[in-house]
Amino acid sequence: MMHHKTLKESAGSLSVLVLDADAASRAQLHDSLKHTFKEIFTAATPEDINMVMKASMAHLTLINLDTLEEPFAYVPLLQRHDPFHPVIALTSRHDDMQLLRTYIDHALCGLIPLPLQKEEHHTIMVRTLAKVTHRVYENLVLLHYVESLESQHTQALDVSCKSDCPMAATLKKPLAPLATITPPDDFAFFPVSIPAPVAAPTVDHSIYRDYFSLLQSDDKEELLDQLSDIDAAHAMAFPNGDLGDVAAIARLGNSLMRFGNVLFHYQFFCDMGTAILELGKMLQDEADKVAQNASTLELFVSGFCSVLQNYMNDVWEVECANPKFFNDSIINDAALIIAQLTPAPASTASDDDSLLFF
Repeated sequence: MMHHKTLKESAGSLSVLVLDADAASRAQLHDSLKHTFKEIFTAATPEDINMVMKASMAHLTLINLDTLEEPFAYVPLLQRHDPFHPVIALTSRHDDMQLLRTYIDHALCGLIPLPLQKEEHHTIMVRTLAKVTHRVYENLVLLHYVESLESQHTQALDVSCKSDCPMAATLKKPLAPLATITPPDDFAFFPVSIPAPVAAPTVDHSIYRDYFSLLQSDDKEELLDQLSDIDAAHAMAFPNGDLGDVAAIARLGNSLMRFGNVLFHYQFFCDMGTAILELGKMLQDEADKVAQNASTLELFVSGFCSVLQNYMNDVWEVECANPKFFNDSIINDAALIIAQLTPAPASTASDDDSLLFF
């Protein structure tokens, strides 16, 4: 069941190339995979492979060793387009030692026994595909975040500081040195002069508005989706005031980790994302402890979830002029809950330790 769930989550956005010379076998594989992968390509010749890989790069390849004359000759052709392209072999000759040695020499990612009608063979296929697609999906997510960070960095470098820029006054070099302020001496019997009152500095918080435009649209949708999951898990986490639901608390922690992980990859919201991620990890790891102390911790956790809702509605949606205040507030709230779950350090002092002069 776990491998089915992993395969469904990771393979839904991936495409697969099936190399099979037999039309009936290709149709059977297509029917087995069409509800799992986003798109399925089929090929039987090197020309078909080049056409598919150039038109739309497949994320992984399934190659039938039984129907192709020289199946391992296709592996270098695939790796010519992508050196790290994952290839999975399918064969009914899984007891052929010569074939297995050749399979190992080419460093393929997996071996699926045929026919797939057998239940144990189908289970092996699901487990193998789950492991490979999960690794491919994680690499794609990492590449997406790296490209997003590079794009943000490029946008920041392209912004010129003109006279109408809100940060122009902040970045402008002062013409005169700042005056030193001498604190008043309350014990001076003959004060020479009374210092003039100093006005509190004003901070232009409008510069923070620019950070909202850097958030990618798909990341904003991910935040809203995770916020819905947070609400659903929170509603089931504390059914009564005395004891919490361990499974729901663990799901709540996992949703908070995903929410914080999105913000973690943006420079301005990195600290807040880290705090939310750490809190989610703590709730997930200490779900039993949170459930046992529901009467004490429910108030803190419920308040934190409400703060996240207000943050998205009152800060993000309206592009609040000073989001830094709310960022710091969320960081402090998360630290408070983590401190409640962190055991106090054991004292090393003895019970009869007292101050003795002799």
